Amino acid sequence: MKKIIAKKNKENNYFIPIEINKKMFNVKFDPGANDTVISIDYFADDLSDSDREKLNEYMSENYKFTSVFTAASGSEFLGYLTYADNVTIGNTDFPRFYYYIIIENDRVIALLGEDFLDNCQYSHSFHGDIEITDFDFDSYYKGKENVQRDDKYIHFIDEMIKKK
Repeated sequence: MKKIIAKKNKENNYFIPIEINKKMFNVKFDPGANDTVISIDYFADDLSDSDREKLNEYMSENYKFTSVFTAASGSEFLGYLTYADNVTIGNTDFPRFYYYIIIENDRVIALLGEDFLDNCQYSHSFHGDIEITDFDFDSYYKGKENVQRDDKYIHFIDEMIKKK
């Protein structure tokens, strides 16, 4: 595995570039988050409230692994566990990457949580970047055999947008 660098910004947060389904964005290295969560806004631009409602209904009918998350503000939002194949994190390719897709939320978020970070070996120097040097793929994949792939909801969004 190539070393993955989480770069520190001026607010003392750490971010790693990630590419999922040909979409590039930065995900926050967040050991305070139990799970990796990503807003639908990274994959679909300008969804209306009606679109979000339709997508939420589709997800509740087709994706069986869910979790309720609580934001720092105290508001709660639902996430649907899914995975993407062939994801690039930093400069390392991951054959499969699991995340909770968030449809309804007040802010756009992308957090790399403990479900991922617990499988990393990393080092961090004072005021420096975080370097992930190894990853336990076997442990990361264990127990996630029945999770549904993200291409189904992405196809649903594409079809919904075509009908507009």
